[in-house]
Amino acid sequence: MAIRIPDNIINTYKSVVDVLALPNEAGKLTATNLGLQNKCLFEMLIYPEVDFSSLTGALNTVSSARDTLMARFYIYAINDIPLVGYEYERAGAHQVLKTVALPDSISFTFLSDQLGMAKAYLRRWSEQIATYNIKTGRYVFNNNQKMSKREAIIIPQQTDVIPSGEWIKITGMKLSKISGISYSHEDGDNEKITVDFSCDNIRLIEAY
Repeated sequence: MAIRIPDNIINTYKSVVDVLALPNEAGKLTATNLGLQNKCLFEMLIYPEVDFSSLTGALNTVSSARDTLMARFYIYAINDIPLVGYEYERAGAHQVLKTVALPDSISFTFLSDQLGMAKAYLRRWSEQIATYNIKTGRYVFNNNQKMSKREAIIIPQQTDVIPSGEWIKITGMKLSKISGISYSHEDGDNEKITVDFSCDNIRLIEAY
């Protein structure tokens, strides 16, 4: 059964992300997103794990999280999306469901804007997992690793920039590694950042 996320919650998240993502650069961010939207037909919302059964609870989380935990990006490339699968075994003449195969990782390529917001967001996210001690030259793991878990919704868009009715939901997403940052004058695109994530689950959901 598809999980329904109320329209008012999604709209609230999108509006709050636009405002809170970078308060002092809201106008520039809007213009930047319009430019990236022309290049990218995959929009992604990343937010803390929230109980969507309560709009008040969701808004309280948004208020406390602010830009450290929330982001709205346009994805340049989705390298692979492993969805929930099913494994079977033979019992006589029939195939019998054996287990549910859950995906455990996913990779994206972000197209960064001129403000460097993708890198800034990834840096803050990384610092919630472990911080670098300049004096010792070592990384120190943060005690509360749950704070670095995210949920994400991938919203495919059509060529007329109308969102698709089927979205992709990722839960328990953790930053694994930034596997590549590339710059090039050959294709005229902005900076590209390829990032690997671990996750608890990836599944299709109904948007409306």
